[in-house]
Amino acid sequence: MVKINALIILLASAIAGSLETIEEQSNSFDRLLKEFVDVDGMVDYHGIRGGIEDLNLYLNFIEKVSPISNPELFPNRADKMSYWINAYNALVLKTMLDFPMALGIRDIPLIEGVFWRKRFVVGGERMSLNGIEHEVLRKEYNDPRIHFAINCASISCPPLHNNIFKSNNLDRMLDDRARVFLNDPRYIRIDHKNSTIYISKIFRWFKKDFIDQSGTIQSYIFQFLENQDERVLGYKIKYLRNR
Repeated sequence: MVKINALIILLASAIAGSLETIEEQSNSFDRLLKEFVDVDGMVDYHGIRGGIEDLNLYLNFIEKVSPISNPELFPNRADKMSYWINAYNALVLKTMLDFPMALGIRDIPLIEGVFWRKRFVVGGERMSLNGIEHEVLRKEYNDPRIHFAINCASISCPPLHNNIFKSNNLDRMLDDRARVFLNDPRYIRIDHKNSTIYISKIFRWFKKDFIDQSGTIQSYIFQFLENQDERVLGYKIKYLRNR
């Protein structure tokens, strides 16, 4: 019995140490975001290149550890979901840094297939950005708010947040990102005169996600509007052009 108790204590100590390491590694990415991403989500890629150590530290971490490879280190849904959102955003930054002449993801040659063909090692497995988004985040967590949390390095995408997502306040942060996006005239415009909502094509690409959650796109949008007007629930939907 003494040996068993000692083993339990040893395992608990090892897990606690690993959790501290996860927080330490995640904080390296958080420092980078705070320093090189402004409140509007604009990224200083030149600055990141000059201070790449924090990003490399985090990328080295996610290369070895993930909720798939080490489930014991991610005991709940929020732990796992936060990890995948942060990993996705870090890998998009890495992709942009690999193409220094690109001002946005659209400037990268299509042949590179950055979302579906390019592979990254995550938790010891080779994964694409599309794999993380569609096979992990969308499939496993079924929460449309992820579409406002992950950033694809395009001006038409939701802005990159200048903090990492943390499990202890993940729900609040996801609500915040949805609210920011859905009250920003770059991504949504409500035309009361013509009873029309002009909205980002994210709502066309992932229409099923939003309808499954709220019944209609209008209902989903309504819950996050700062100036709520129930008339919008019956408005037509039109999609803004990508920029």
